[in-house]
Amino acid sequence: MIPAVVEYAASAQRARASVHGDWALIVVIGLAAALAPIAFIVGSFWWALRHPQALRLALLAFPLTLAMLLAAFAGVVYTAPAVIPKGGPPDTVTAPFQLAAITFMIPVLAGLAMVGGLGPVLVARWRRKLL
Repeated sequence: MIPAVVEYAASAQRARASVHGDWALIVVIGLAAALAPIAFIVGSFWWALRHPQALRLALLAFPLTLAMLLAAFAGVVYTAPAVIPKGGPPDTVTAPFQLAAITFMIPVLAGLAMVGGLGPVLVARWRRKLL
């Protein structure tokens, strides 16, 4: 998962020369579009752990989590030719929307890599606490 994050970041950097438009603004929009729902999801789960009576907020985060995973899958499918092609060199990114989709995927994939790495450790720690 980490190599995919590196490839997405490198692809966003390569697109700097070929995208017609304000590169920095497009990158900021793509990152903000990913970080805002991620922050809400993490914050609502944290709030529900600290305040069990506020479980409704965490329950609201489940559909948003599923929507983020669906958007991540769609983003990988949409940006794959420009980031990790099946054969040959990557396609040139010229559309601002494609650059925003590439930058949207960077925090999503990094979060999935972190959950994949830290998830088993946290589950083992919580299991020891329960037993």
